[in-house]
Amino acid sequence: MPLLTRLSELPNRLRELPALAARVPNVLHSVDVMRRAGLMVLSRPDTGVKALLAMRRWGPIVGAATISMERDPYALAIVDERGQLTYGQLDRQSNALARGWHDDGLAEGDVIAVLCRDHRWLVLAMLAAGKLGARLLLMNTGFSGPALADVSERENVSAAVYDHEFAGLMDALPDRVRRYLAWAEDDEAVRATTLDDLIANNSDKAVPVPPRPGGLILLTSGTTGTPKGAPREIRSPFAAAHFLERIPWRTGECTMLAAPMFHGTGFSQFVLNLALGSTIVVRRRFDPEATLQALEEFRCTALVVVPTMLSRILDLGPGVLKRYDTGRLRIIFAAGSALSPDLGNRIIKNFGPVLYNLYGSTEIAVASIATLPTNGSRRRARSVGHRTAAKSGFTTRTASGSPSRTSPAGFSSAAS
Repeated sequence: MPLLTRLSELPNRLRELPALAARVPNVLHSVDVMRRAGLMVLSRPDTGVKALLAMRRWGPIVGAATISMERDPYALAIVDERGQLTYGQLDRQSNALARGWHDDGLAEGDVIAVLCRDHRWLVLAMLAAGKLGARLLLMNTGFSGPALADVSERENVSAAVYDHEFAGLMDALPDRVRRYLAWAEDDEAVRATTLDDLIANNSDKAVPVPPRPGGLILLTSGTTGTPKGAPREIRSPFAAAHFLERIPWRTGECTMLAAPMFHGTGFSQFVLNLALGSTIVVRRRFDPEATLQALEEFRCTALVVVPTMLSRILDLGPGVLKRYDTGRLRIIFAAGSALSPDLGNRIIKNFGPVLYNLYGSTEIAVASIATLPTNGSRRRARSVGHRTAAKSGFTTRTASGSPSRTSPAGFSSAAS
C-alpha cells in the first residue's frame, strides 16, 4: 500500500482508538473468566492462539472439538448406549465421514439435515459437516412428514442423516436428497448407506480446511407457523465467557446432556462442553431414573435439562432419589421453558444450591442467566430464587427494537 494512502487513512484510524480502548477492560475480563474455567493458560499463550485459529478456520463445533483433541486425544468425549469414544476417535472418524461425503458428491455450502436423537452418530455428523464446510440443519425429532418436507425445501437440503425410526419420514423428501442412516438396531436388516459404512471405507487422515467454515441452522419452535431456520454463528472468540462467568463450568469434567441437541439448550451446552474437553453422556430417550443412574455411574458434575425433565425426576419420589449418589453435581442447567418457583425450590431442596436457569429463545439466543442469591436467602414465595436489587425483571427486544416481553422476577439475572 502506497505511503500516501496509508497517511490518508491515519485520521480514521486515530478516531477508532477510543472505541478500541473501551473494549480492552471487557476483553481482559473475558480472558480472566476463561482462565478460571481452564480454557486459557496464561503461561502458554500459544495454546490460546491455536484455539482462536481453530474456531476461525473450522467454526464453533469442529473448532471446539479440535481444541480438546489437541489438549488430550485420549480423553473420553462421548458416552452413549453403544459405548465410549475419545476425542481422538471423534476426530479420526469424522475425518473419514467427511471424506465419504465428499466422494459422494457433497461439497462446501451444501445443506445437510440431521434428524437424529442424541448419540455418537449425531456428533460425528455435526463434525463431518463442519469439516466439509457444509451447513448443518438440526431437525426436530417430533416433525411430521409435511413439516420435514416443507423445511427441507425452504432450506434447500442436499442430504439427510436419519435414525432408523424416522425412515418412513424420508419418503417425504424429493429423490434428489441423498440419504444416510445413522442409528440402526443390531438386528435390523439395513439396506441404506450408513454412516458406519462411510467411516469404515474411507481414510481417517486429516482433511483440508474448507475455504469458509460451515454454517449452522437451528429451527424455531414453530409457535407461529412452520418452524423457520435461525442461522447461528460465533461472532466473538470470547462468547463462552458469558456462560462461564455465571455458571461454574470447568475443563475435563463430566456432563449428562439430557436436553436434546437439536434444541438450542442442548446444542449450546454441547458445544461449550466440547471445548472444555468434558466427557458428555447422552441417551437417545430421556428416562428419569436412568438419568440418575448415569449421574452416579459416570460421576457427573453437571446435568443439562429442560424443566419438564426436572419435574419427572422429582416425581420419582424421595425413595428413588436417595438410591443414587448425585453428590458430585455442581451444576443443574435448565432452559427451554418456564421454571416455576415451586419446581426451583424442590430442586434446591433435593440437590442443593446448584440450579442455573437460562432465559432465551432460538431467535435471540441468550437473554439472561439466572443464578441463586449469594446472601443466604434461597426461598421467596413468588419467585424462583432471588430478584436483582436494581430491577424486578428485564425487557427483551425484537430485531426492530420494540419490546417483546418483560420477564418476571426470579434468580439474579444479567441480560445480554
